[in-house]
Amino acid sequence: MSNCIIYTFSGTGNSLYVANFLKQKLDQLGVETTIYNIRYPIDKDLVPSPNDFDYVGFSYPIHGFNAPKPFVGFVKMLPPSAIKGKKYFIAKNSGEPFFANNSSSALTAKILKKKGYVLTLEHHFLMPYNIMFNYPQGLIKSMYVYSNAMSELFAKEVLDDHELFRIKHSAISRMISFFIRIEWIAGPINSKLCFVKKKKCTECGVCLKSCPTNSLYINKKGKIKMHSSCAICMACAFNCPQDAFYMGILNPWRVNFGGFKYKKLLADSSIEFPYVNDQTKGYFKLFKKYYKKQDALLKEAGIDIKDYLQ
Repeated sequence: MSNCIIYTFSGTGNSLYVANFLKQKLDQLGVETTIYNIRYPIDKDLVPSPNDFDYVGFSYPIHGFNAPKPFVGFVKMLPPSAIKGKKYFIAKNSGEPFFANNSSSALTAKILKKKGYVLTLEHHFLMPYNIMFNYPQGLIKSMYVYSNAMSELFAKEVLDDHELFRIKHSAISRMISFFIRIEWIAGPINSKLCFVKKKKCTECGVCLKSCPTNSLYINKKGKIKMHSSCAICMACAFNCPQDAFYMGILNPWRVNFGGFKYKKLLADSSIEFPYVNDQTKGYFKLFKKYYKKQDALLKEAGIDIKDYLQ
């Protein structure tokens, strides 16, 4: 039986959802799939080696047209490929379908190429924002359903090694990604401005458990503080049940749901689906091209999107 490893960096959970979508489909196709959830501090001796798997994949959230710094740091830790040209795939996600996201994986691909790995498949899944602004419930539902359906097609392509999932890294998208990478210094700077509202905090510890970079700690005075290793994944603020976090200069764009209620959205037939259609206007009109392409790919593959509404 063949096997697969999907290395996943996830703050608020969307990248983990995508990884689990793929795991479920790959398992069904006879590929025993393991998800390694990247969390710091990392014990290198306990990290599964990609050389022990037939298929290798990565799942991460796009932060400012780039892969998160902790994810890239993890990729640098991986051992060289035991065989030249070992293939891998990338399943990345963001809250918008803009072309500038295309090259978010450029640095990761460069690092892995030097280690002897070759990127063969890559897909940009849309999942709801965990920062900026709240999306309508209908769009959140659509993102979840389409990502789940597209993972079926993507998993088949992993095995067939076709060229259906390829993303062009244009010179412009690479340039945008390179310059916006300055965001990597925003976490350490902004972490100095973050604090927890004592009157709201119940010391439940959810934030401490949620942080994938181990950036939160309790000081001698019993207050929750943040290390400069913060990647601005927003897991702490997003998962806080008391809305106790003040996120520095990013506070106006904070999104707090206490987690996306995907199953509840699926069960509610009154929530519009699909949210983006030919009549869509305003900002979300920009999503039309992306979803039309997904519809075309799913139709050609014989996958009924309605099967994933259940």
